[in-house]
Amino acid sequence: MVPWWLVLFNLVPLLLAGIAFWKLNARAVRLGVSNEQLRLLQNDLSSLCSCQAEAAERDQAREALLRATEDRIEAMEQRLRQLSRRQDEQTTGTEPSYGAAIRLAHQGADADQLVTTFGLVRGEAELIAALHRGQRERERN
Repeated sequence: MVPWWLVLFNLVPLLLAGIAFWKLNARAVRLGVSNEQLRLLQNDLSSLCSCQAEAAERDQAREALLRATEDRIEAMEQRLRQLSRRQDEQTTGTEPSYGAAIRLAHQGADADQLVTTFGLVRGEAELIAALHRGQRERERN
């Protein structure tokens, strides 16, 4: 459906052109303009009207393209949200429990125990053990 403002936008120039032609015709009669000059003016006015109609068609085509593009963007955003949720669901169960590893390190677990228990990478386990073992020792002192 074509928006009302677009129809109005395209009708106003045609209406103005018609009024202009009518006034020119009346003025031509008063001034005695020749039929040839009047025919040339009519041709010019006809060309102007056809240009306006072509512009209206291009506007409608652009608007349809814009709507299609907006629909595609919305579909892509929805798909991105779905993929993000799916990725969150898949990674939630496989991530190591850092909180539990830290608690175990507070209890004196070493890096080997953290790797075995939680499946941490050796570097992660060593870092957690070093940071939290040191924290436990500081709390004792």
